[in-house]
Amino acid sequence: MQDERERSQASVIRAILERGRCGSDLRDWMYGATNGAITTFVIIAGVVGADLPTMVAPVLGLANLFANGFATAARRYTNTKLARNDRSHAKAVCAEDLTAKDYDFSQRSPTQAAINTFAAFTLCGLVPLIAYLLSPTKLSVCVAATACAFFAIGAVKSRYSLTAWWRSGLDTVFLGMSAAALAYAAGHTLRLLIDIPTP
Repeated sequence: MQDERERSQASVIRAILERGRCGSDLRDWMYGATNGAITTFVIIAGVVGADLPTMVAPVLGLANLFANGFATAARRYTNTKLARNDRSHAKAVCAEDLTAKDYDFSQRSPTQAAINTFAAFTLCGLVPLIAYLLSPTKLSVCVAATACAFFAIGAVKSRYSLTAWWRSGLDTVFLGMSAAALAYAAGHTLRLLIDIPTP
């Protein structure tokens, strides 16, 4: 009877650990995806707002993908490593209280978290960049493609909240577009103030 109870408890613990691991991996992807799409789109909006030469946007966009993507992944690595060290007792707590859901039982690999984040940052950051390269004279194409990416990211993120998927998607679209609008306005204003010659 005791052995059966221990086996049952062990299976429950494994299920919690596995669920936490999968959920954490997806959170890494969402973190990287959101940052990648927003930062790259903001760069493009600022360049277009300042009416800079067409090739400035892809150059800065690619620089952002690698440099900012690496920095974002490094932050994720550091935070995951710190959380892992702080929660080294999580497994023991889980064994004593299976309802303690606030702990991260996954004991994730910081390296894997960084890889997930960088991959998502790069993939989603390429969306506005590729859309802009395909039609550099029509910002609307870039806006539409990036809005779709924002909506998809928000819809997936709704898994971790009580918000409906469509509302979460729209919230993310609003956040991304607001940031891009500010960048566009800043670029346009600076062009007028500094009197940058139109190419």
